[in-house]
Amino acid sequence: MERTLISQTPEKIGEKVSLSGWINVRRDHGKLIFLDLRDRTGIVQAVILPDKKEAYQKAKTIKNEFVVSIFGKVKERPSGQSKEGESTNKLEIEVEELEIISATEDDFPFEISAKELKLNAQTLFDNRNLSLRNRKINDIFRLYSVLLDSYGRAMRADDFLEINNEKQSENFCWNWKRGYTVRFMGIPG
Repeated sequence: MERTLISQTPEKIGEKVSLSGWINVRRDHGKLIFLDLRDRTGIVQAVILPDKKEAYQKAKTIKNEFVVSIFGKVKERPSGQSKEGESTNKLEIEVEELEIISATEDDFPFEISAKELKLNAQTLFDNRNLSLRNRKINDIFRLYSVLLDSYGRAMRADDFLEINNEKQSENFCWNWKRGYTVRFMGIPG
């Protein structure tokens, strides 16, 4: 079955879908296990019932940031359990099959699913690939991308050219010491 993006699930209530993404949060409520599955388009809640034995056993081993693929039926959440906000907060996936694509081996230097990342700059920049998984940071970069695209289109509409000189970029990024030598007391720095 073809993969469905989480943002497309509200259109597929009552249908079976295949979703893939990261586990944002895992909650074990005794008999029920809830997974908040995240992909590039959003987050949706998945519920694993004990009668789906294989999926249930796999779900017991899952931790945050595992990459998984699930197959199940899109259902509206029971009344009183839906949340305000995004359209996916009003539905859940009843999981029939669960596949662990990639397991995390180590703990992360911070909680990726936290609403606010209160990190020092060094930790943030050293772990940029992980921090981009955080929703707020990802939203900032998405907005930045839209702004750059809009600015570029506006400039091109007025006959401006965008020129990327690979040689200049390469020198700046990788060989900036050679391109920008600073002398201190006659000694190159």
